[in-house]
Amino acid sequence: MEAALQAEWAEWCGASVAEKRGLYVAPAASGDAWHGLMFIASGAFQGATFAFALSIPRDYPAALPRCRFFTTVLHPDVRDQVLDLSAHEAAWADDPHKLILTLRTLRETFESWNPPDPNMARAAKSCAERAVDVRHAGLPRDFAIPISEYQPAKHAQTKHDLLRDAASAPPPAAGAASDFFQRLMANQRTG
Repeated sequence: MEAALQAEWAEWCGASVAEKRGLYVAPAASGDAWHGLMFIASGAFQGATFAFALSIPRDYPAALPRCRFFTTVLHPDVRDQVLDLSAHEAAWADDPHKLILTLRTLRETFESWNPPDPNMARAAKSCAERAVDVRHAGLPRDFAIPISEYQPAKHAQTKHDLLRDAASAPPPAAGAASDFFQRLMANQRTG
């Protein structure tokens, strides 16, 4: 299972910015979950921020991960704060990238849903307005994603610096993603 998780984490890290848009995830120190934040850009939940955990079962990648929210989410595909992935079980059976498929489905579930009933639309809007404030307590201890208010000048300079550094960096050596993952997990256990 560890090799499958390392490969999937490396693939997620290498995914395009467009694919990761609005999703920020990191492996938990325990290695049995990915914790994340989802910023919803469109649909009935536009403007909401949801904190979630993808729990990784012992028999992963044979079994589906479980996506649990840390706040109340009012959506027909969410039951007891868990995203229902059962409709995808057969289609995803042989795919070793179920965490990435779950992340894609997670975003699509919220950004594409526009409730047909006005009461459901009001409930979604209310849920979006009361979505998680990432500064509040109650998230797991290893759920640490620092986020600051958007500051155009500061963020533009940081983006420029990152792109410049990336353009001048040599290509990663074979196995670099695996080495990175090992260092990340070691830092989380000791940090």
